[in-house]
Amino acid sequence: MVENSLGRLWTEGHGKPDSADWKYYLEEAEQEDSVKAELEKLRTEYKNIQPEQIKFLDEAVA
Repeated sequence: MVENSLGRLWTEGHGKPDSADWKYYLEEAEQEDSVKAELEKLRTEYKNIQPEQIKFLDEAVA
């Protein structure tokens, strides 16, 4: 779950680390052009995110 949520957030802004051996990471599915445009806007924002700004909730613990 973390690889495809927090991991995706990080990789879209900073790239996947060379040392990352993620067993469950799924590449993004093909999207329509309008969706691709919106995703591109989000990825621009992700590039500026700092680790301290990320909040993650684990529902199993809450």
